[in-house]
Formats: sequence, C-alpha cells, structure tokens
Amino acid sequence: MPRLILCPKCNTPIHLTVERDTTINCPKCGKAISIHFKTDENPFKIVGCPKCGNLQIVKARKTFKCRYCGYTIQMHKLRIYASAKTSREASQKIMLIKRELHKK
Repeated sequence: MPRLILCPKCNTPIHLTVERDTTINCPKCGKAISIHFKTDENPFKIVGCPKCGNLQIVKARKTFKCRYCGYTIQMHKLRIYASAKTSREASQKIMLIKRELHKK
C-alpha cells in the first residue's frame, strides 16, 4: 500500500513503497527523512534472560542485551512473559510476575 508524505523542507510529495522503518532522501532537495511505522500497540515487553534468568522490561524489536549479565540474543527467540502499552503498566506487571514466581 503506497503512502504519500511531504518533504519537511521543500514540501515535495514523495510516494513510499516500503512498509518498514527506513531513511529516504527527498528527490528534489536531497533532505534525509526518517520514516517510522508504529505497529506494536504494546511496545514494552517483559522478558527473561535465558542465561541468568532475570526478568526485565525492554522495548527492543530486534536484539536483547541483558542488563545484568550482558548476554545478547535475538528478541524472537525469547519468551515474552507479558506486554504493556506504557512503562508504568509494564512495571506493575513485572512485580506481579516476580511475586508469582517466588510463590512457587
């Protein structure tokens, strides 16, 4: 589905044919334009590091690097415990998940 955007510098209409985040140059003035598509309604994910087991809130889409042990892995390989629209909501969910895990 092609989309039409306007160059912020010269107002030239530009037809987009991509459906992913990218950077394009205006064909008329050459201005670099960053294109971002918001597709995830719940961008904050609660994941567990497969190496050290710590739960964390991340907003990454491609790779995950653990804040505790430094382990790096692709996001699609991780188990996602929950997701949330806001960081506050994610913080509340991670506390509930940790409470449930400690009960077992």
